[in-house]
Amino acid sequence: MLEQHSNASGIARARQRATRERARAARAAGVAGRHEHLAKQASPALGGLHRDMAAMHRDIERRHLTAARLHADHAERLVRAGDVTPAPPFMAAVAAEVGAVHVGISLVLGDRTEAVTVASDVIATAVQDLESIIGEGPVHDVASYGDPIVADASAFPVRWPRLASAVALYGVRSVAAEPLRTNTGCLGVLTVFDPPAEAAPGSLATVADALVYSALLAPDSGDPLDLPLLVGADDHAVLHQASGMVAEQLGCGVSDGLVVLRARAFATDTPLAAIADEIVHGGLKVN
Repeated sequence: MLEQHSNASGIARARQRATRERARAARAAGVAGRHEHLAKQASPALGGLHRDMAAMHRDIERRHLTAARLHADHAERLVRAGDVTPAPPFMAAVAAEVGAVHVGISLVLGDRTEAVTVASDVIATAVQDLESIIGEGPVHDVASYGDPIVADASAFPVRWPRLASAVALYGVRSVAAEPLRTNTGCLGVLTVFDPPAEAAPGSLATVADALVYSALLAPDSGDPLDLPLLVGADDHAVLHQASGMVAEQLGCGVSDGLVVLRARAFATDTPLAAIADEIVHGGLKVN
């Protein structure tokens, strides 16, 4: 029974989201079908308009079907987990959807600073942390230029010379990164480490689109913090607090404070989050 699970509310919300996404997909399919029918009967000029509208709504249908699969898969993982803690992260469903194991998402601020990261496993977490420390990599490139990236290990030393050797330690041989686009710009980046050669159930672009509108913007939630994707996210608020404290200590800007933190983490081979936590809660001073 659902009530037997300590994460019963999470299961119920995931199933409700899946149901709503299926309904939205059905509505989009209906609109697309009507335009496809009208395109066959219309003049050439109007026929082209109807075909464009049909294609747009087929894209919307795919977005909602992908989102429905993600939420349904997440619900089933929660059911199978029972009372196990921590509960399976939503990112596990994202990884399954793209046919990979190591998948991460970074949400970025306007200055391209990473605000929040989530990952499917420890390798994705480690590589994202390395990129944040070193300051170069697929997330930085996609957030800066807005274009998807696909690269194999042979390209790493050219594109990201400082990141390449560090990533090699984790056995990562290729990467694909897709922007999380909104109407106003790039919200973040979906990164797949060692993506499969064959096509996944949904293209990376469709998955990214589904994540933006179903798991990040969360149109169904009255609570702006009730975002399934961000459960278990790194506490980057501590990182930004630490950056501000370093900036005040050294008399520099917050961005420069973050650079100092990254340099300290790299020099001492310490996770960036650990350095930030020690500064905020342990009284660590940097110079």
